[in-house]
Amino acid sequence: MAVAGNMLAGPAVLDNMLAAYRKTLDSVDFAAALLAALVAGAEAGGDSRGMGSAALRVQGDQEFCDLDLRVDSADAPLAELARLLEAATTGPYAAFFATVPRR
Repeated sequence: MAVAGNMLAGPAVLDNMLAAYRKTLDSVDFAAALLAALVAGAEAGGDSRGMGSAALRVQGDQEFCDLDLRVDSADAPLAELARLLEAATTGPYAAFFATVPRR
């Protein structure tokens, strides 16, 4: 596992991201663990320029990604990303998506 970033507020950002990822990976799926890492990094100061967008992409072994979510502009991009992740992985959309051929 590698954690990296540009123009971060300090080393605590990366340390907190890795710790949050490791802590949550056993209890949630991979995408949710990545989101937890993003949230922890933001809470530790995140990008020194501030945050206006966020993205989460999970690439499996197929040609098309398993999950590709992005928030291009928002006051609270991680909260919006969490909402999108919930919508994409639960309920009617997730049930529909599970039936769509991806190969």
